[in-house]
Amino acid sequence: MNSTTRALETSAVSTGTKIVFWLLLGSISTVLAEGVSNATPYPFFSLWGILVVIPLYTLHTVVLSYFLFRQGRVIFPMLFLAGAIFGLYEAYLTKVVWLPSAFAVDPVLFGIHVLPASLLILFWHPFMAYIFPVFLVENVFTDSSETLCALPQRCRCWLASSSGRMTCLILFSVYCGCAKSFGFTSRGAAFLSGVSNLAVLLVLGWWWLRIKAGRALTFRDLMPSGIEAMILGGLLGGIYLVLGSLILPEALPRTIGPHVAVWVLYALFGTLFYVHVKRAEPVCELPGRSELYGQGLRVGLILGVVIAVLPLLLIPFKVVVVLIMLMTWLTGVILGAAIVVRSSITISANAKSGV
Repeated sequence: MNSTTRALETSAVSTGTKIVFWLLLGSISTVLAEGVSNATPYPFFSLWGILVVIPLYTLHTVVLSYFLFRQGRVIFPMLFLAGAIFGLYEAYLTKVVWLPSAFAVDPVLFGIHVLPASLLILFWHPFMAYIFPVFLVENVFTDSSETLCALPQRCRCWLASSSGRMTCLILFSVYCGCAKSFGFTSRGAAFLSGVSNLAVLLVLGWWWLRIKAGRALTFRDLMPSGIEAMILGGLLGGIYLVLGSLILPEALPRTIGPHVAVWVLYALFGTLFYVHVKRAEPVCELPGRSELYGQGLRVGLILGVVIAVLPLLLIPFKVVVVLIMLMTWLTGVILGAAIVVRSSITISANAKSGV
């Protein structure tokens, strides 16, 4: 990481400039969460993607980041919990947590289908929809690196050298390529999806860099103001109300138990997130640019090319891909559960000690 630091200050940034940045952030979140998983393989080339999916992911990432970066120092549990809250949209919007999944064994607890719910809330959305997009956008396209400093020590060590950064990028790209192979049976469709999404993201990245035009802008500089956040929050609430009533209304549970279970999850993740944010250490100086700054073209090309090309090789080996995905899903869910438990214990211990 660049050794220079930048004093914490409020930089006047126009709303138009912020909107382009938010669109870049939301588009990367959409591609990593929806494009890689093939839930929405062509988000930029379908009305559903343009009118629903991209706005949904953009509003979630920006509104959650507003609360996360508004006050004190960012730590990794805060990033994870923001992503878990993000993932809970799979209840009242898509109803996925209440629908039977494709898993052969699909236990149900308090009306919630455990496997898809745990996968989406404890792993996929926290990491693929929130942590990775925010990390990439901040460190590649802004002059701060708070998310890099928030990573566990071992991860920071891996990223401290150019070889470590390249290894992490290639491994992440290969994983995304495996995930792409998992959902597609057509090589041509998988390739077209990867290439088309890469092309749009490269254009958005180029557009942002032209607008930024060498100005020193941190991730915090580009977050919404209070009024902007209220407007974005209202739009997000509107999406919940409209789509929640239109998407599979018949899947809503008819008894109170499953609803209470989801409310408990909202309360748990929301409380942990709120306490972490309120107790965060004050920020006097922001860490400067990371070594990834200005590497958007290289990062995008490696990530996009691997995601587009790897399925061409892996689709015939579906059994291997399935095993890889199941192992990573299980590891991710266990890691996510451990973060929640550790956060709960830490907050409880601090409360008892009066901290």
